[in-house]
Amino acid sequence: MPAQEIDVRQVPRPERHPRIFARFADLEPGESFVLINGHDPKHLRREFDTDHRGVYGWEYLEGGPGIWRIRISRLTPTLTVCDATALDTEEGTLMRKFSLDALARRQLERAADAPAGHAAETVIGGHEHVLRQTVVALIGGSELKEHESPGEATVHVLSGRVRLVSGDNSWEGRTGDLLVVPEARHSLEAIEDSAVLLSVAKPS
Repeated sequence: MPAQEIDVRQVPRPERHPRIFARFADLEPGESFVLINGHDPKHLRREFDTDHRGVYGWEYLEGGPGIWRIRISRLTPTLTVCDATALDTEEGTLMRKFSLDALARRQLERAADAPAGHAAETVIGGHEHVLRQTVVALIGGSELKEHESPGEATVHVLSGRVRLVSGDNSWEGRTGDLLVVPEARHSLEAIEDSAVLLSVAKPS
């Protein structure tokens, strides 16, 4: 099956990178998409190097002038010491350990440069999995605007202070708190610079 193409030439600039990273987060190892752009996206590649070094592929299919086409792929995870990966040889199961503190710091750095004041990286899961866990960072005063509930979900506050709002109800969470997301439209506000782990179990 040909790789999906994402043409961002007519997409507003502040929305381009979030859209590209969201598509990458949905890829399974071995899958890819083709990015179409009107210039060489060197800054985007630096972001990939910072956030996804060793797990992404970058292949120029067409290099201008006027149009650039790049195949971006998710590579099969490798066993490394830095992420404390282990392989259960009896069950053939890949086990990995992540530093949520490090991920939170990295996303807060990205959020500080993002026009909307927030950034996110999916740690576990994808479109073929039931469970998805995403580290979301928000600069104080920013918010994830009201949206539908994606399924059963929780928000674990890794750092900072946030407010979960649904209708006339709101719940405040501080570092270490776990908020249960209501099955209704809701938003998430950052009272101060904050990072959370969003866990979602999609309905079958």
